[in-house]
This record gives sequence, C-alpha cells and structure tokens, in this order.
Amino acid sequence: MFVPRPVAATGEVSLLTLPAGRAAHLRLTGSYAALPAAWERLLAGCEGRARTGLHWEVYTASGPDGDAAETDLFALLHPSGAAP
Repeated sequence: MFVPRPVAATGEVSLLTLPAGRAAHLRLTGSYAALPAAWERLLAGCEGRARTGLHWEVYTASGPDGDAAETDLFALLHPSGAAP
C-alpha cells in the first residue's frame, strides 16, 4: 500500500523516493520467518540481470498468527539489463 499523502520525516523516520525503472518481484504469503529464503529465491531469479542494489519490501496486514501475511519483495534492476 502506498501512502496517499505526504508524511513528515521525524525522529527515526526518513523519506525516500524510489527511482523509476523495472524491478524483479516476488510475493511471499505466510510467516515473516520465510523472508530470508524468499529473498534468496528472488535474487537467484535475477541471476544474469544487473541489479542496482536497491531492494525493498511492502507489507500487507496479516491476521493475528501472521500466516495470512503477504509481503512483496522487490529488487530494482539496472536499466542496462545484463549483468557485467
């Protein structure tokens, strides 16, 4: 979910704007404990593609046990395409 209106940066909260471009994406459904393996799968799927090094996660609200959670993982791809 994207923030519908501006947010002020205060305390430990900082703001950044994601650059435009293509990103590899993987949706994890279930426990957050599976995040490390999900990142490994996403990055393995990017093999042969140049990445910018910018990665982020988007969380969807979960149930009380966390099993219904959905987490979208993204890895920004370099515009040049192929890895050097």
